[in-house]
Amino acid sequence: MVADSWGNTANGAPCRQSAWNGGVNQHWRLNPMGSGRYRIVNRGTSTALDGTGSTTAGSVCALWAPNTHTDNQRTIVAV
Repeated sequence: MVADSWGNTANGAPCRQSAWNGGVNQHWRLNPMGSGRYRIVNRGTSTALDGTGSTTAGSVCALWAPNTHTDNQRTIVAV
C-alpha cells in the first residue's frame, strides 16, 4: 500500500492508501526545509502532506498547498 493523492488538488483533500500502480499520484518527493525538517510533496498534484493541526495519534493526513506552517513539515528518522 502507498499514499495516493487520487489526483485531488483541493486543500484539505484526504490522502488515501492504495495498491501500487506506478502513477505520479503515488510519487512523493522530500523537499528540505532546513533544521532537519522536510515537506513531502506529491509529484502529480504538487500538494503536500499536511497534519491539518491535529496532534492525536492515528489522525488522518490531508493534502494542502505547500507552505511553511509546521503542519506541512516532517522529520525523517533513520530506523
